[in-house]
Amino acid sequence: MGIAFLCLHSTQRLSTSHGEVRHTLDVLASSEHLLSLLKDAETGQRGYLLVRDPLYLEPYQAATQAIGPALQRLRQLTSDNPRQQERLDRIEALTRQKLAELEGTLSLMRDGAPATAMELVHTGQGKRFMDSLRQLLHEVENEERQLLADRTERLEQVTQRNTAVVLGGIGLLGVLTLLAAGMTSRDFQALARAARERLKYEERLVALHAIDKAILRAASPLELIQPALSALRRMVGCERADLVLFEPGQAEARVLLCHEASDVLKEERISLSSPLATRALAGNGIQEVMRLSGAAGSTPSQPQLPEQESRYEVRLPLSPQHQRMGSLGLLSRHAHTFDERAVQVAREVADQVTIALEQARLRERLRGAAERLEQQVRERTAELNEANAELEAFSYSVSHDLRAPLRSIDGFSQAIEDDGGNVLSDRSKRFFQKVKAASGRMAELIDDLLNLSRLSRAEMIRVRVNLSPLAEGVIADLRAREPERQVEVSIQPELWAVGDLRLLRVALENLLGNAWKFSSKQPNSRIEVACSAQEGESVFVVRDNGAGFDMAYTQKLFSPFQRMHSEREFPGTGIGLATVHRIVRRHGGRIWAEGAVGKGATIFFTLGGAHGQ
Repeated sequence: MGIAFLCLHSTQRLSTSHGEVRHTLDVLASSEHLLSLLKDAETGQRGYLLVRDPLYLEPYQAATQAIGPALQRLRQLTSDNPRQQERLDRIEALTRQKLAELEGTLSLMRDGAPATAMELVHTGQGKRFMDSLRQLLHEVENEERQLLADRTERLEQVTQRNTAVVLGGIGLLGVLTLLAAGMTSRDFQALARAARERLKYEERLVALHAIDKAILRAASPLELIQPALSALRRMVGCERADLVLFEPGQAEARVLLCHEASDVLKEERISLSSPLATRALAGNGIQEVMRLSGAAGSTPSQPQLPEQESRYEVRLPLSPQHQRMGSLGLLSRHAHTFDERAVQVAREVADQVTIALEQARLRERLRGAAERLEQQVRERTAELNEANAELEAFSYSVSHDLRAPLRSIDGFSQAIEDDGGNVLSDRSKRFFQKVKAASGRMAELIDDLLNLSRLSRAEMIRVRVNLSPLAEGVIADLRAREPERQVEVSIQPELWAVGDLRLLRVALENLLGNAWKFSSKQPNSRIEVACSAQEGESVFVVRDNGAGFDMAYTQKLFSPFQRMHSEREFPGTGIGLATVHRIVRRHGGRIWAEGAVGKGATIFFTLGGAHGQ
């Protein structure tokens, strides 16, 4: 009993150690799968933005639907590791932000604003999200690889001890059997059988662990298939092991096999109508395969068998995501080779190979998509540079060619008014004043358009900025222009952000200028500037109690020249919020508004940074 207990205890420890190794490998595979999904989503988004082909949205949609379950799977696998759980909290938050950034650009493209969508891409916000996610997943994988090294070393030690215990137990059992006169031959055979089963179980665990290590080391599918098939064939004790792989759009299947004559992996091609390919498509379990004259269904590397000789085959499907990729097959002359243990081992190896092959295919698809995308990026960059050059030429034309006629209109109107002051009627003078006012307004519109155009091309220098003193400076300028106004202003101190100092000042000038203007008809005007944290990022707020707006027209609020009020009520060009919108987008942020007619307006915006930066 004591010997049996020692053997059982040693085998249980071996099984536990192997389970820990497999668990760590699952974590590594899940981490790689999550990163692959994120890359698929980003590749689909960029492809759609560049060529506007809905086909590029297919990998994006498939990836975004699978990311949630993949995160949940990774969290479940690491539930016993507080450090990994903390990293996953940050990964989940960044993933939400990354998906929001991807969907934001796609929404802009669908809404007919491709230029704004590309501006958001060029801010680099999406790249920063992906870099952070790669770094965190790299940290997850580094910790798991360290665990894998420790657990592999422990597994090897336990394996050696288990072998010594089992072999020692077998020897001791033999001695005790000879000494124990009361022990029957049947009892001895049962104990010997149990010992052999334990040795087989140990060999199975060691072989599966070797396959796990081969998958981790493999740089290509061929590098992992050879040790996997060779180890499986020896473990089961059959004459041949093979993989039949189907390739989309090909009229032939690919066969990778090794047999008892040589463990060297051989590769062949067979017709999809051949018996082996037919069995690979349909098979799932043990079946008897009749070898007829002429070796129907044989492959060139398989020795000819005598007429009417039977072979028994286990054929297991490789079916990732319910798609038949191929099958794993084992062939033997004896049906008893494929007992329950052998089939279970074959299923485990088939699952491992399926995961490894699917990951290899995903990597290949991703590499191809990335190469095509890089080419499209180069082409679109050249087109963008050409468009920017044309825009620069247009801006120069606007700045010089349109200003000159306006100056002439304004100058000659003033000259006629001065020279004919005694001749012109009051009505004529009013007409000339309207002409001058219209030319002045046109000049203001041209200036605003040029400024808006320059915002898209100006180089950004990101620094850490305290928005509170910037806002106080803008309010001081507004008070100096209208010293008679009494406005209650509340500015939260220490409003820190990361961005371009000059552009952020322009944004605050427009936001606070609007709040000052639209609250001018209120007897007790109030303006507030504040910040709060929402889902890990800073949301800045500019609020007033002025004229407000109808929420039904929110979509038009940030478009150029879209005014919610008449020129007589509140003068202006309608370009201010469009300017702020462009600045916020260039920083990788979002902007939105809430309000009601006669009850003021609140503008919210983010700048693409975590709260407290």
